Amino acid sequence: VDELLVVPFNRSFSRVRADRFVELLSRPPIGADAIVVGDGFRFGHGGTGTIDLMRDVGRSVGLAVEGTQLISSGDDKPISSTRIRRLIAQGHVEEAAGLLGRPHVLEGRVVRGDQRGRAIGIPTANVAVEPTDAAVPGKGVYAGVAVLAHGREPAAINIGVVPTFVEPASGPERPVFRVEAHLLDYSGPDLYDQSVRLELHGRVRDERRFGGADELVAQIREDILVIRSMLEVEGEGG
Repeated sequence: VDELLVVPFNRSFSRVRADRFVELLSRPPIGADAIVVGDGFRFGHGGTGTIDLMRDVGRSVGLAVEGTQLISSGDDKPISSTRIRRLIAQGHVEEAAGLLGRPHVLEGRVVRGDQRGRAIGIPTANVAVEPTDAAVPGKGVYAGVAVLAHGREPAAINIGVVPTFVEPASGPERPVFRVEAHLLDYSGPDLYDQSVRLELHGRVRDERRFGGADELVAQIREDILVIRSMLEVEGEGG
């Protein structure tokens, strides 16, 4: 992309008429000669603009308009960002990956946590993910891959509020939402302050409260076996 123009979607912009919107595309600073939109594209105040209207107005201002057919999945449902975000929110990351053509990814820096994972023998990297930057999957345990500066590491990824160690919130306060990754075979130095990408390849189970640390550790070790099988990664117990 050679140039990027960011237009804040404020109240004034939301009231732009559909025909005026097309005219804006053809004039500076955009000055487009042609535009490509998908079937069903709506624009302008109240969503009154259609592809046919865009073509009609476009002809009068020298703007060529091409409509493209939406791509559908095997079930003949159109692939859309709304559908993909819904699947991710429900934890269906494998189905979302099929529509994306790649695994869904969360990115962030590794920050210091409560050190509970290290204390129970299963250290985790706490990844600071901004929910506004990416669709965050529903709470649960996922099989994934951590992409680090030195390479790729298979990982067990927990997304949620760590209910075994955190009491349910009372009143307006809510438990802190966390994204934690246990790198199955990593033996290098601490990853604090490093950027990491987490590829989500599949959902293992829901997040739930356990009776204590021992019960949680036993379940995590079972999860790791499942994750190794899902990722086809050999290792201890695999």
